Amino acid sequence: MRRKRSEIIARRSKLTRPLEKRIREVEDKIETHENELDRLNQAMQQASQDMDGPRIAELSRAIHASQSAIDEYFDELEKTTHELDSQNADFEKQLQALDAGQMTDDRGQRSEVRRQMAEDRGS
Repeated sequence: MRRKRSEIIARRSKLTRPLEKRIREVEDKIETHENELDRLNQAMQQASQDMDGPRIAELSRAIHASQSAIDEYFDELEKTTHELDSQNADFEKQLQALDAGQMTDDRGQRSEVRRQMAEDRGS
């Protein structure tokens, strides 16, 4: 029983660890792009105050590209998180089924012990 539980936990770890790593990587990329977006927006404010048309156009394109990257990373984050949650739920079901089987086995063994004790008393 313990061996089976350990095997399930090891498989879960093997499958979920890369997903967890990817989630951390994507979160870091989102944070990096958000910081860049803040910097670009501040630069846009300055360019607007300076009425620097070419700089405004350049910053506008950069802001759009950064926002698009953030949106794509959020999509990936959502998909990867869903996949991780799904994997964890599957493994949790396997562990619960294993535990339920163990409880049934324990009850069956206890019943057998009681039956043996009753037979011994009856003899």
